[in-house]
Amino acid sequence: MPAPGAQTVRVESPFAGAHSAALRYMRRREARFHPSRVRVELSVMSRKGRTETVLASTSVSLGGGHGTVFVDVGRRALVLARRGGRLRVVADLTRSGRYSLATEGLTAMPGRSRIVVGRRAVVVAEPDVPAGSRAEVARVAGAVMPGLNARYLLPGQRSHLPLIFMTDSWSTAERVAGVEMPQEAIGAEYDGIVYLRAGEWAGEDEVERDALLVHELTHVASAALVAGGPLSLVEGVARYEEQRYVASRGVRWPYRYIAAAYRAGYPSLERWRWSHGWGVHGTLPTWLAYEDGAAIVAAVIRDGGDAGLRRLGAAFRREGVAGLFTPNQVGRAFRTAVGRPFAAVAAQGRAAMIAAGG
Repeated sequence: MPAPGAQTVRVESPFAGAHSAALRYMRRREARFHPSRVRVELSVMSRKGRTETVLASTSVSLGGGHGTVFVDVGRRALVLARRGGRLRVVADLTRSGRYSLATEGLTAMPGRSRIVVGRRAVVVAEPDVPAGSRAEVARVAGAVMPGLNARYLLPGQRSHLPLIFMTDSWSTAERVAGVEMPQEAIGAEYDGIVYLRAGEWAGEDEVERDALLVHELTHVASAALVAGGPLSLVEGVARYEEQRYVASRGVRWPYRYIAAAYRAGYPSLERWRWSHGWGVHGTLPTWLAYEDGAAIVAAVIRDGGDAGLRRLGAAFRREGVAGLFTPNQVGRAFRTAVGRPFAAVAAQGRAAMIAAGG
């Protein structure tokens, strides 16, 4: 029962038929995005007699088939009333100034932004992003995503078309995603969507910028596999695929930095204990943590194949750690995955990187 003095708040359900009415309205309103699916969630704002005002939070999936993951298209204050025997939207108060609603998702992109819907990818770009850049992103994503899904999606998972936003600045991307972006980065992935700072991305060498895109797309494909694991597993898998892409284009990866760190006694176990962050600061220390993750992921795959990597992810998820893994927990996960202790797997990864670094 409620504590003494507490008030019981009654949460009202929308009118019967409100969801269908709002969905019909939003399908018409968001037709400009050519969505494959539309999803609306309602909450009651006010009610007066036979009229009801609801907050409609809408998201859409783009492209054909199952389309992309759902992306927000904002919230609207809608007035519902019964007309001609069924509930209808009779007014949209969003632009009236009566309600101040945050603009996120697709609606946070500037006017005249381009949505490029390909057979295997969807790209949403600000108006001044060159057509060549948009086409390159769609082409690379379409080429690599089927392989990444085949390798990393867990059994029973549904694949989606990759969705990539190309923005002029992280401030726009932050309004789209509703989260803070890593200011030092050119690319980022959040909640199954990839974001690129278009100008900086295009300024990179072609192989490097496409490899960066592959890195972020790997996060999309491997999200469930690495969930609950150390950051070194999360970023190690993505860096491993980034390196593979570069090698497939005949470009040599700069392994010399991690090779030198390994010769100096790099603390791999300490890095693999962190579930968020690595406890390091600066460009080179962060780079080395990525490289160490990739080196040890590569050693796991050499020992146990893709199945070994899936076992490693599952073993870490079973530990249920939200902060620091203990050395015993890390060791137990590796023994489960490949039948060898972490130190042996790490030694294999170090040897390979020292040889590659020259």
